Amino acid sequence: MKLITRSGWAFLSFLVFGCGPAGNSGEQTAVKPDPLQEVKEIFAGRTAAYDSVTVEETDSTYTYFVLPKTEESNTETDLFGAFSIEKKTIKTGDLNGDGLEDAVVQYSYTPHQDNNTLIYFKILLQNGGKLEEAGEIFGGGRCEAPILEILEIKKGVIRFMGSEYADGDPCCCPSVKKEHAFKLENGKIIPAS
Repeated sequence: MKLITRSGWAFLSFLVFGCGPAGNSGEQTAVKPDPLQEVKEIFAGRTAAYDSVTVEETDSTYTYFVLPKTEESNTETDLFGAFSIEKKTIKTGDLNGDGLEDAVVQYSYTPHQDNNTLIYFKILLQNGGKLEEAGEIFGGGRCEAPILEILEIKKGVIRFMGSEYADGDPCCCPSVKKEHAFKLENGKIIPAS
């Protein structure tokens, strides 16, 4: 067991030796990186500079509440609000053809004193036994279509079902369903056919 510290937070990394079947005692097997833990580490680093951060965990979410400490805080330039990592919408699969399991993790952002929740999908590529951030896909928000729901990662393509607004649909209820797909190409996230 090795202790790694980063941005004031401690994280453990493990390398398991000789845990295979009999006869494989000299073989090394690395533990797969945990997408949820990797995204929590990213958010911990990004919120470390803020004065007022509270973290709450439920069965389905891990939420960072980043609030202004004083009225002098600049709410125009700083991202205050709630960042919620959705535990149950994590999908894994090979996104870049290297044979390693990459991940897509959904999170939402609700701006401080705002009535809108914006959805994002963080793309993580495995590199050296660790998942590293490769970018994000905007997944919509209230009255901002399409509102995406992740379906799967298959053959390097991230597939979503999107809810879009037909003429006359209220903000609460987009009625048109349409599939959307994205892939990584030359390090960029692009629409896939």
